[in-house]
Amino acid sequence: MPDETPTPLRLGTSRASLVARFRVSDGALLTATHQRGHRRVREPRYYSARAGRTAVRLKGRLRAGHYRLILSAVDGALNRSARAVRFHVSG
Repeated sequence: MPDETPTPLRLGTSRASLVARFRVSDGALLTATHQRGHRRVREPRYYSARAGRTAVRLKGRLRAGHYRLILSAVDGALNRSARAVRFHVSG
């Protein structure tokens, strides 16, 4: 049985987007959610990912403050996994 635990999330930024880099063991449907405190900032965004290293660009500007990005994956066998990373946007 393959390891379903994803690797830690790594974030990169540009002026108007956030890039999340990670690795998944199987192809999966990804859900990305931004939170500020306990509030969801945006509607969830959905992506499909192949097995291996993957990068997802999350477009749109965020106001200055502390955020959390929750990235969850569901593979074809309906195994679920999730990772969260906190980040700060400076004004």
